[in-house]
Amino acid sequence: MSKRRIPIDYRLPDHRVTLDADVPVAQLEPWEHASHPFDHARAARLAAALQQAALGVLVVSQRADGSRRVLDGVHRLAACKLQGVRRVSAEIHYGLNEREEAALYLLKHREARRLSGPQEYRAGAEAGLSPYSETARVLQARGLDVGELADDRISAITSFLRITHDHGAGILDQALTVAERAWGREESTWDSTLIRGLAKFLVHHREVVEFSHLSRLLAKRGGPSRWRSEALTRASNGGYCYQDFAYSRETVAYRMIVETWNRGRAAQNRIEPVG
Repeated sequence: MSKRRIPIDYRLPDHRVTLDADVPVAQLEPWEHASHPFDHARAARLAAALQQAALGVLVVSQRADGSRRVLDGVHRLAACKLQGVRRVSAEIHYGLNEREEAALYLLKHREARRLSGPQEYRAGAEAGLSPYSETARVLQARGLDVGELADDRISAITSFLRITHDHGAGILDQALTVAERAWGREESTWDSTLIRGLAKFLVHHREVVEFSHLSRLLAKRGGPSRWRSEALTRASNGGYCYQDFAYSRETVAYRMIVETWNRGRAAQNRIEPVG
């Protein structure tokens, strides 16, 4: 898949905004849905070196009940509380619901590249933004979580978001279905190289492929760790290189799937790889 960033429509409504407002620190609380983990050590370091003139502007959502939640600047807020700072400058947004707060949170953090892939995914899903929300529905339906690697967790979430963005959540769901039927629910089943290769195969050939049969063929060739190892080896040492052209890992995995499907078939029944 391309490494270009996925374009996002943040869908923020027209709303009142006050720039550079002077706000009492005591009125501010961190946004409770933040996917960016709070780092107490970082807050302490900021407090130790705090210079209020260089503090910058906190981004705040003021809710209908009058409460004010900090969407951008929670570590600076904590540092101010530790040092007894009474007032800070804030950019205050009025009248946003929680999903719109999530969209603003994502906008402020994503565009500054301060979120990891899982953090960005959780914020986008909270905001109901595409492709995050569609990807979340697919993963949640399978009982899959996003975070550190474990049997039912996804780490390379950005690749899955790219599949949903480029081809739709249906293709992601079908690729995960084939993988799970072939290899079960072990950690490497959800490897991004394999799922991206499967997605590419299904985009180009799903009209002629029966999913259960494809899963049996994949399982017969080997487990997901073996598939991944072979794909990385071929991509890195020229197993699929011709002259000065080398295929990506995704395309190597895709071509391995084509090979597996074609094995033992008559020429007229074989699939020709695309790209």
